[in-house]
Amino acid sequence: MYRLRALTAATIGMVQLSRRHHTGAFRSYQRRRLMLAAIAGVTGISASAGLLWT
Repeated sequence: MYRLRALTAATIGMVQLSRRHHTGAFRSYQRRRLMLAAIAGVTGISASAGLLWT
C-alpha cells in the first residue's frame, strides 16, 4: 500500500514538473537537472515496487 501511495505521489509530482517545464518557469540547466532527478526517482520507486519486472 505504501509503494502504491509513493508511486501516485511521484506521478503527481512528475505532472506538476512537466507543466512547469513546458511553461518555462525554470532555466535550461535547471530543467535538465530536475527532469533527470524526477525520472530517476520514478524509476527507483517503480523498481522498489516491483513494477518493472512483473
